[in-house]
Amino acid sequence: MRISTFFILFLGYLLTPFNPIYGQTIKDQIFVDYAQKSFPQLKELLSIPNDAHFPDDIEKNVLWCESEFTERGFKTQRLQTTGAPLLLAERAGKNADKTVLVYLQVDGQPVDPKHWFQKSPYEAVLKARATDGEW
Repeated sequence: MRISTFFILFLGYLLTPFNPIYGQTIKDQIFVDYAQKSFPQLKELLSIPNDAHFPDDIEKNVLWCESEFTERGFKTQRLQTTGAPLLLAERAGKNADKTVLVYLQVDGQPVDPKHWFQKSPYEAVLKARATDGEW
């Protein structure tokens, strides 16, 4: 299964406005609007192959993340390792007295495309479960 820590964190971020502890306010609608606008970007990220056995795939993911973070005003820095590079992204706030650290992982589990019920495991699609439990 191709689920990475990044996807889980990103999905959690997207679903936060739907959390029942929030009241239905204009502010919440803004969160929903931004979440919905981010779906094409999530689909774009999920479409990049991320099998850790293929360094070129991981490089494409790191390049995508570098570009997206830089576009949002982050300063990025690569740390080379014996495996995949690590990417640090920092955006300092003025007069900030707290720090938030978010860990993202862009390499996923190896996949065997012939076991997927779609054209490619790297094609993000929405599916509905059939009433008999089959996809």
